[in-house]
Amino acid sequence: MRRFALALLPLPLVVAAFVSASAPVALSGCLACTADYRVGLSITVVEAGTRRPIKSATVTVRDGDYREVVEPNTGVGSDNVYSAAGEREGTYDIDIVAEGYVTAHLENVEVDADECHVETRNLEVVLTPE
Repeated sequence: MRRFALALLPLPLVVAAFVSASAPVALSGCLACTADYRVGLSITVVEAGTRRPIKSATVTVRDGDYREVVEPNTGVGSDNVYSAAGEREGTYDIDIVAEGYVTAHLENVEVDADECHVETRNLEVVLTPE
């Protein structure tokens, strides 16, 4: 009987490790955050009419003195998403420029954060051919 009881002892540790890796967990009144890295802005740029992704756009995000120029994520399964403002909350102005298209400008895009991470804003920007 003792062997059976000893074999079960690691199970709570495995369950606790799985839970802490997948979501924030409150432990004795403290919040344990995950080590995930989250972007504040996830932007998909598509062409008006066809809705096809535009792979050649340049996206610039600004919040006060902060400025970031982003190229699309082009890895497998990325769908040419432009990711910016990693773990950075703020109020952003965004410019999307692509050759042959009218430039898009978004103002005052809010990125909020909870106790642990930014809350990703998913945006789809539709560009019109010139």
